[in-house]
Amino acid sequence: MAELYMADGSLDNAEKELAYVINKGQGTEKHYSDLLKVHNLLSDFESTLFIEGPEEWQDINLQSAFLYHKAMANYRLKNEELGKQTLEVLVTLAPETIYGKLASAYLMSEQDLMESANIIEALSQQFPNNSDIFMLKGLVLGSLKKYGEAAKAYEHHLTLMPKYRQIRLYIADALVKDKQFSAAQVHTEYLLKYTHEQAFLNQLQGVIKFDAKEYKVA
Repeated sequence: MAELYMADGSLDNAEKELAYVINKGQGTEKHYSDLLKVHNLLSDFESTLFIEGPEEWQDINLQSAFLYHKAMANYRLKNEELGKQTLEVLVTLAPETIYGKLASAYLMSEQDLMESANIIEALSQQFPNNSDIFMLKGLVLGSLKKYGEAAKAYEHHLTLMPKYRQIRLYIADALVKDKQFSAAQVHTEYLLKYTHEQAFLNQLQGVIKFDAKEYKVA
């Protein structure tokens, strides 16, 4: 059931199912790996760091995904050195896995953004159904100020996980930076149906309204 929830981005339900199975002592390697991904997508990075996986892993692909999500949580919590160390361990342990290559691309982004973007582009062509690739693709392209391309990467992520609303904030941000205000408004208006308390969302909406010369609204 958790896998079905994850497939469309119903993350709250996925988190409950995964935590339930793991707490019952029936968690598989995939359950642990998926739970870390869900916590990160929900911006619950502290929970990611508290989760310990199996003592011995059997599937190197699942272990590499687990380590990648641990590293991303550390970066988001400003534990950059620990995040970097985790990625370096991953690259050494499993360089040929998807997440080993993503780790290499992330580390490369600290030195050469274009080369990092090239690695990720190749991965996105090879694995078009992996949402983590498209999240990192959008982040790196945004760092390169290629905002229109970043928006397309996030939009592809949305097609993979259509119920994951948070990705629309990434899309809207990239579109605003690319001055595609009308396209961005589609996503901000959608998100505002669910919340008016997200400061960054309100900021983006204000920029869009200002561009449309709706000064009183902005």
